[in-house]
Amino acid sequence: MTKHTKYQIEFLWLALGMISLFIATCFAILLVAAKSPLLGTLLSDTESFQRALVLHVNLNIVLWIGSIACYLWSRTLPAGMIIFNVSLSFIGLTLLLTVYFSAAQPLLNNYVPVFDDQRYFTGILLILSSFVITAIQWLLINKPKRPALIGPNENWSLSLLALLLLSVITVLALSFFKLDYQPNSARFFEQLLWGPGHLWQLFSLQLMITVWAKFGLITRHTFSEKLIWSIPAIASLTAIAAAVLYAPDSGDYRMFYTQHMRIFSFWILPVILATAFWRTVHIESRAMQLSAVLFLFGAFIGLLIRVDNLMVPAHYHAVTGAINLSMMALVLCIVTRTKENQRLVRLQMHFYATSVAMLAAGLAWSGSLGGVRKVTLSAQTIDSWQHISVLGLMGVGGILAATAIFLFMGISLLQLRKIKFKKSALTPMVRSQN
Repeated sequence: MTKHTKYQIEFLWLALGMISLFIATCFAILLVAAKSPLLGTLLSDTESFQRALVLHVNLNIVLWIGSIACYLWSRTLPAGMIIFNVSLSFIGLTLLLTVYFSAAQPLLNNYVPVFDDQRYFTGILLILSSFVITAIQWLLINKPKRPALIGPNENWSLSLLALLLLSVITVLALSFFKLDYQPNSARFFEQLLWGPGHLWQLFSLQLMITVWAKFGLITRHTFSEKLIWSIPAIASLTAIAAAVLYAPDSGDYRMFYTQHMRIFSFWILPVILATAFWRTVHIESRAMQLSAVLFLFGAFIGLLIRVDNLMVPAHYHAVTGAINLSMMALVLCIVTRTKENQRLVRLQMHFYATSVAMLAAGLAWSGSLGGVRKVTLSAQTIDSWQHISVLGLMGVGGILAATAIFLFMGISLLQLRKIKFKKSALTPMVRSQN
């Protein structure tokens, strides 16, 4: 097999991720419209809203993020393994989409809402299996034969990313075997996914750190390497220990994983403060700066959460926006090479970061006024012009964020038509800060 073909095969993971992000964004437009003044009639039906919410979260949080991780793991794997792994996820995606048009009941438990349907469970199992197989293959047969692609910091970060994924699956399996299955029960899936969901957020943050390491923005001069790379390992081991010790339906289990995520999410703050705000014009560094600002904004909103209202998705969207921005920057730096294109990329990143900040601010403000989660605008009572105006800010931010994602898609697809799949074309422009 030629190198040309191998690079094309590796790119299948990016293609899958971009497809899932595109579909998730289409559903996001419907969700934003359903909660926005004037546009609320577009999706006033509660069940349609819930179906869109389930697929939006699954495709954005699970498949898009997991696909980018698998792309990074797959660069040293044989082509046959890559084709098999990505095929499982494509089949899983197809099954998830078919469930949307069925009579399956959506269950809006926290972190990863689900459909209580065998096709959904089969699809998500195939997707997670493809991730796990890829991660294990990375750990077992990873040999950095291409040092230009796999630097020492990135190599460590990818290994810890694989460890976190295996921890997510281990905690999920332990929780499943400890619980009595209850069909059509949001409470059952809330308990089942509480621990794995919190750990998946740490996995997503580690992926963001891995992208920064790939860009050469985390160096041995930033911090003690042993300190930086040991913390995710500690997070993995303590999460598994808690899944063994606590029952998933206990208050101790719920409290542990809530505090566990808070503690280990903040370990990246020293990295942000040490590296994200260097004065630089490099596009990778600018992406990290914008990503860091969104993360800090999300962390601030998280500190304000007292009850289960729209403050929660405000925190979630800001942090997820930070992660999405880093991954979009990775893809854009792979496919764009000229200065003219980089100016457009920089514009897209600023546009997206500003839009997500508007969305999160609107959600948080609405939450402070009593805004309710997981319902359409027509299903709640909004009796003040201030609250209507705040929801308008949320709606404008959401639509603009979706537009920024479509701009990302457009730039990527236009540049992909020009790419010859060579090593230089598929290696982001890494600039060491040493």
